[in-house]
Amino acid sequence: MPLVIKNDECPVYAYINSLRAVSSKSTALRVLHSIAQKLGQSNYYSINWARFDRNTLNSLVALLKDKGLSYETIGLYLSITKSVLREAFLLGQINSLHWERVKSVKPPMLGKKKLHATLSQSDFAHLLNTIEALALTNTKKIRDQAIFHLLIGCGLRRFELAKLKLSAIDLTGNKITFDGKGGKERTVAIHPITMKALKEWMVIRGYKEGAVFTRVYKSGELHKSVSTNNIDEIPHFSSESIYLLCKTYGLVSAGITPHSLRRSYATWLSRNGANIQHISKLMGHSSIKTTEIYIKTEQREIDKTVLDKLFV
Repeated sequence: MPLVIKNDECPVYAYINSLRAVSSKSTALRVLHSIAQKLGQSNYYSINWARFDRNTLNSLVALLKDKGLSYETIGLYLSITKSVLREAFLLGQINSLHWERVKSVKPPMLGKKKLHATLSQSDFAHLLNTIEALALTNTKKIRDQAIFHLLIGCGLRRFELAKLKLSAIDLTGNKITFDGKGGKERTVAIHPITMKALKEWMVIRGYKEGAVFTRVYKSGELHKSVSTNNIDEIPHFSSESIYLLCKTYGLVSAGITPHSLRRSYATWLSRNGANIQHISKLMGHSSIKTTEIYIKTEQREIDKTVLDKLFV
């Protein structure tokens, strides 16, 4: 993706500059880059936003639907596109009629409610075995297993994991404290099983400050800057790379994305009797209603409720 170019007459710059959270900026740029690719453009600066009309937007929505993107994802793409076009309107690059026509574009009708995929605990054990079999080096195996342990064992969003620094981890108190979505600080306890996998990685990585996860070369060596004293040179593991790991180990083909692991975290806690208010805090949600969406309930569990709870 191209760097954000400071240009007060550019609607992309105006929109990105209006966002406060780093995570929001990153998400918006990732979506805009994807939109540009789907429109056959080299990047989002190649898009002629002043000529991006209602027909173009409807065509984009139809394309996203044909590619099988979820209702929520299409809604996100639509919202970000409209936000850029709103800045184009405020900059006087499109007129009020153009803007009103663009605003009228709606996402596709929500059909049958999508059941978000989650991993069972046996599925997770199978994933760890898959990493054991497919990882090219022992270093990569231990790093990748630790990454998935933290995703599913701490409910982290992939950008939270990618940006996680050693200073955020209390290795003696077994918890992490970091800024999540919207810059909200949250603290999550680390289960001993998760901590064991993390410490195995730390033995290889070392305890110098900086990003917890970084690149591993095909030789098994870590990125050279990990061994320096310059914190700023230690590279973060990218969000895109975390998605690619899911793809490498066969999760994506089974409908499992990094966010599915976060849903699995909430679901496991709920099935084991955790208080939903506690789960909501751990997830960094502002509303319990959001947490309820994340928790997957199997039909057999609903049926069992009738059998166990109706006549008691």
